Amino acid sequence: MTPKARRVTMVFSALLAVLLGGALLLLSPMAMGALAKAVPGLDWAVLSAVGQAYGAITALLTALSLAGLVVSILVHARSVRVASEQTWRITQVELAKISLEDRSSCRRKASPGTGRMTTCR
Repeated sequence: MTPKARRVTMVFSALLAVLLGGALLLLSPMAMGALAKAVPGLDWAVLSAVGQAYGAITALLTALSLAGLVVSILVHARSVRVASEQTWRITQVELAKISLEDRSSCRRKASPGTGRMTTCR
């Protein structure tokens, strides 16, 4: 599998998971209402406790998503720093190649006393 196809698959899978999770979250109040009608004697206080448990789980998921965001930002900052350094090094190599290949930019001067022309090194 090519990297591009892998990335598309990963994005599609993440999007599908988010959509399914959102659908389940939106349908849960209706499921709780149906549960209260289907089970005789089920009290809304019990369902309230379940709702509070959802609140605790939501807090944990929010903390995890925030930690993931921080890690993502740190990885991206490192990637940008490495790319910048790589660009700088490539520029240095290209300038060195140009200076070695283009001998016409080298100035030739007569050495004092000998009259010989000096060459570029």
